[in-house]
Amino acid sequence: MSTPIDTEVVIINVCDTETTGFAPPPNGDIVEIAVTPLKLYIDLETKKMVDMRVQPTIALLADPECKIAWEAMAVHHITPKMLKEAKALPASQVKADVALLPGDYWAFHNAAFDTKFFKPSQPIICTLETSRIIYPDAPSHKNQVLRYWLDLDSMMKPERVKNAETHRAGFDSYVTALLLGKMLMTNKMTIYDMAKTSNAISESPILTGSIPWGKHKGILWSKVPKDYLQWLTQNSQDAKVIATAKHYLKQPVQR
Repeated sequence: MSTPIDTEVVIINVCDTETTGFAPPPNGDIVEIAVTPLKLYIDLETKKMVDMRVQPTIALLADPECKIAWEAMAVHHITPKMLKEAKALPASQVKADVALLPGDYWAFHNAAFDTKFFKPSQPIICTLETSRIIYPDAPSHKNQVLRYWLDLDSMMKPERVKNAETHRAGFDSYVTALLLGKMLMTNKMTIYDMAKTSNAISESPILTGSIPWGKHKGILWSKVPKDYLQWLTQNSQDAKVIATAKHYLKQPVQR
């Protein structure tokens, strides 16, 4: 695709982390971090994307200097032995080095989780929250579900599809970069809209709309049964989910 002259270049560092578990530092940390830079060419007048180039993925293992939860290990399969054999640098040093990568924005699929472990200084885009707006009818908004639902494999180089390592930071950041590009192609939101929306959502302690997962998927928060809201307050690991459940526990259930 030829790039028009009247454009500006915007770099988005699409990032993913694998961690020791749910607990952020100092009780946990990353064991791997990856960045797939996405170079966008934005029309100066319309602010819409006219072209994009996916850059090579950078993936680094990191020594969390603490125990990796068995449940986390079962997901990403990164073991202490692997980190030792790779001579992984301390997580704090790896994150400091990654934070120096040039870019205008950072993007994460579920920024609320990843930024507990790694929070760069540039504006942040949450592709999870954005996908809920652009694709409200998706079967799920997990990046691997959206990968197949949106046929993101057709945008990948064949070797990346063949050597896919799901639940590893490198491949997941690559999928998220393609997802971000796919969403921009819809022209429903500009990259600037996504940044503003992500910031507004991150600053609000209460989730809105419908529940995107579980047995009450698709039901408005205001209509969720009280017993399920109570269960969420005791079992969820997401601070926003807990805050939202507590909020609606105080409200009358709508019929």
